[in-house]
Amino acid sequence: MKKVYLLLTAICLTALTGCVKEEPYTLEEATIEVNLDTRSGEVSEQQGDRIEDVMIWVFKGTDWKTLAGWRTYTPPTDAYAHTSLTLHIPVALCDGDSETYTLVAVLNQSTWGNIVDADGNALTLNSETTYDQLIGARFANSTLIESAITEGKPGVPTTMPVSHWCNVTVTKAHTHANGQCATANLDVFRSVAKTQLFVTKASNDFNLVIKSATLTSKKAPTEGMVLSKSLAADLKTEGVAPAWFTDGPTQFNADFSQSLKKADGTAAAVTVAPNAEKFQDVFVGSAFLYENAVGSSAWNVEANGGYYLAVEYSVDGGANFKTENVWLPPVARNHDYQIHATIYGTAEIKFKVAVAP
Repeated sequence: MKKVYLLLTAICLTALTGCVKEEPYTLEEATIEVNLDTRSGEVSEQQGDRIEDVMIWVFKGTDWKTLAGWRTYTPPTDAYAHTSLTLHIPVALCDGDSETYTLVAVLNQSTWGNIVDADGNALTLNSETTYDQLIGARFANSTLIESAITEGKPGVPTTMPVSHWCNVTVTKAHTHANGQCATANLDVFRSVAKTQLFVTKASNDFNLVIKSATLTSKKAPTEGMVLSKSLAADLKTEGVAPAWFTDGPTQFNADFSQSLKKADGTAAAVTVAPNAEKFQDVFVGSAFLYENAVGSSAWNVEANGGYYLAVEYSVDGGANFKTENVWLPPVARNHDYQIHATIYGTAEIKFKVAVAP
């Protein structure tokens, strides 16, 4: 999964007057210039790389309780020709030599499904949404989780729930007039992960059948968190586990079972004739996942509450089937957990789990 970039630049200050209190002070107005650039072409190249809309909150102070700015924007419907756009958010800087802001971005509101706050109450994102509501917000979109996945051009689905945050400090020296605008880079990430199964036939003298590949868990999350607590740099690494500002998901399914799907939406399955050439990394199926803090350190070690993939296969043309379970590590958003299986004519199977941010 390639990340989507949301670049925020140019915090510019210009002197104003007009605040009135008992002691005189100066009000500076800062303008945040937001530049979005998500792709170099005019078509979708990865899942979720399209921007339908963007909403940005600017909170100030060490406790982030004060909303200092807010902006929402919906680009034209021909968004793929709109490879970049610029937004401006005015914020105030009163007295002091500097101010620190947290910027929170949530993209593609229609793709989040049902959003609730930390208490489970329905939450509508708007200019009145607080920082505490954002960091505790949970979402559930079963349609997205159960959808088929297609890599390539276009990537399907083209639009997905995307979000993240960053901090920026502005000083009075960061003015547009003197050309020293402050810069904040905000990378945003898809809020779900995915897994894929690939198989390699070790020789060409047996008839391999992959009957099914089923994602299973004894305590699978049925919702995700709108925001991750992880730094953007950590979300770009392979081995990161999910981290949240609050306790995380509260809804789970003890009998979770979902078949991986092929690109056409049908259940995952592969059949290879006895005399076929041996092959490398043939795609079997894939699925989207909510983040899961529980996971295994090795594919063959059980992690109660983690995800595992049950692969049902035969090396005799379907006369006899065997099932092998492959345990996934903790699952973090915007990561691709690729399972590579090498299958032998003796019915032995070897797995490798590769993680790609």
